[in-house]
Amino acid sequence: MRKSKKLVLMSLAALAVLAVGAPYLAHSEERFSPVSIDYQKRQSVTVQAYGQPTLQNVDPESASATIQGIESSQCQVYGRKSDATGLATTKATKRSPLSYTLEINTDVVAHGGHFRTCATCLGNQCLAIHGNDTSATASVMASSTFTIRFDNSVPKPGDYLIDIDSSSSGVPPMISLSDGSGKATSLSPKGSAPPLLHGAPGAIYYLHVDMPASVTNGGGCCSDQKSGKAVVDIRVRKAPLLDAGYATGYIRGGRQTNGYKNVGAILIAGQMQCTGTVVGPRTVMTAAHCLYGYELDKDKFMFVLGSNYQYPVGPPSQIEDWVYPDGSDATKFKFDITNYEDDIGLLHLKAPVAVERAVLHSGPPTWAEILRDNMSLIFVGFGYNVVESEQVGIGIKREGTWQIDNITNKRISFSVPGRNTCHGDSGGPAFVEIPSGLALAAITSTGDDPCTRGTETRVDAYYTWLDGKIY
Repeated sequence: MRKSKKLVLMSLAALAVLAVGAPYLAHSEERFSPVSIDYQKRQSVTVQAYGQPTLQNVDPESASATIQGIESSQCQVYGRKSDATGLATTKATKRSPLSYTLEINTDVVAHGGHFRTCATCLGNQCLAIHGNDTSATASVMASSTFTIRFDNSVPKPGDYLIDIDSSSSGVPPMISLSDGSGKATSLSPKGSAPPLLHGAPGAIYYLHVDMPASVTNGGGCCSDQKSGKAVVDIRVRKAPLLDAGYATGYIRGGRQTNGYKNVGAILIAGQMQCTGTVVGPRTVMTAAHCLYGYELDKDKFMFVLGSNYQYPVGPPSQIEDWVYPDGSDATKFKFDITNYEDDIGLLHLKAPVAVERAVLHSGPPTWAEILRDNMSLIFVGFGYNVVESEQVGIGIKREGTWQIDNITNKRISFSVPGRNTCHGDSGGPAFVEIPSGLALAAITSTGDDPCTRGTETRVDAYYTWLDGKIY
């Protein structure tokens, strides 16, 4: 019966793939992140006044320059000398390994000059006066470049977003984004979706913040001045794992289901993130990579039940905390983002959910029996199908059944032509039939890019780590 069901879910094989990375975790400075930011700045000031060679000053932090012309009237003192002043400063404060606040100030002032020449002088009197206006120019450029690098050692760093928030008065900053080849990436208007960085091993992006200012005054009277002040907040963060705007890939079929009531969707800021299964009144089991690196966004996480995350059954559940193996306890399990070892995690909800919790698999049947007898597992998760190149049904619960072909001490894997998991079901359950119903046997973890092979984390391998953490 269940064995006749077609592939269903689009599990995670690849979603995990999309998920790598790590913003800042305040209490764990040693956490590995596949993304880093380097910061460089260069301030330049150029001033020019009558009769003087151009003066330029360049400095990483603060550059300034002032110049005065050599205007001199004949016969008697008269008029004024030209002068120009420029100032450019930047200050970058690192808020976390992946966030900065940049403060920029620019100021340019130019006074033109005036002097007179005479056909002849009679004592200190000028005869046949010729008036001369002179100009002065001041220009500055406050420049900062943030270099965003993806680690070469991580096979699938995943996608990241850049949050850019700026406020300014006077001369506004110019902000641009380009990749390692120099190709520009569009920056959306303020309030719309943030720019997406497609993570790949060794990928590089450059975020440029420039604030130029220039004035020229032609003399005679008065002066010209421009100034600007800006604050730019920059933060790089992991993109939600499953969202029509960020995720790529496809799923090989699937069947919608209204069953598996204890399987729900994990959301971040209302967007699909992963799949999770209720295993305790206030505990949801998922994959560690669904949580790793999202610590700064923990307050944006929600868990919803139902067959469609957009129409949940009951109100969303707020997340109180989460935990995944970090090597700190006696079990020594530690999630490794480079190979998805120990890819298991638990969400702790602020309030209990009214749904029957899933039973954890401990056998029978044993994994050896499941493999020997060609028993199918039931995979459940949220994701999307691709129909005529269009993403369809994102965030709808789906199910599928197929057999595994390999077992290790902590993982299982499978490769079923035309019936494989793919982007969309990270953290989702693989159920096995037992005499009393279904048992949660494994968690969708990762797979290859073509979605031809999937890997799941065995739940029974982590009983010692789970002890005392489910409630």
